[in-house]
Amino acid sequence: MGEWLLAWWPVLSFVLTGLGAGLVGWIAWAAGKKFVTQEQWAAWQAGHGQEHDRLDDALAAGEREFTAIKKELENLPTREDLEPISQQLGGLASTLSALAEAVGGIKTTLAGVNDTIQTLLGHELAEARAIKAASVKRD
Repeated sequence: MGEWLLAWWPVLSFVLTGLGAGLVGWIAWAAGKKFVTQEQWAAWQAGHGQEHDRLDDALAAGEREFTAIKKELENLPTREDLEPISQQLGGLASTLSALAEAVGGIKTTLAGVNDTIQTLLGHELAEARAIKAASVKRD
């Protein structure tokens, strides 16, 4: 076997060198397809930078909104703050209910007084007409 290798050494070396060169060429070609050029990289970087700027602006705006909402929430009353107000409103509701009953009673009384006044006025007007009719008959 050693003699065969020594006899074919130049051919094998030529074939292996050709295969190695082909492999190196294929790797270079594949790398060229896989990687980008400087111009492509610069173009992508510019667009990407603009997208980053837009996202940074949106993030800053969101952060400002979040801060404003947080401040508003900090200034809102708590359950403990609202409890006395709720109790006062409950007391006010019962007071208004009692007041409504009193006003209803006064309304009934005023209706009775109004009927009495209307009756008295009716009698007074009837009497005034009668007096006027009697004075016209005399004349």
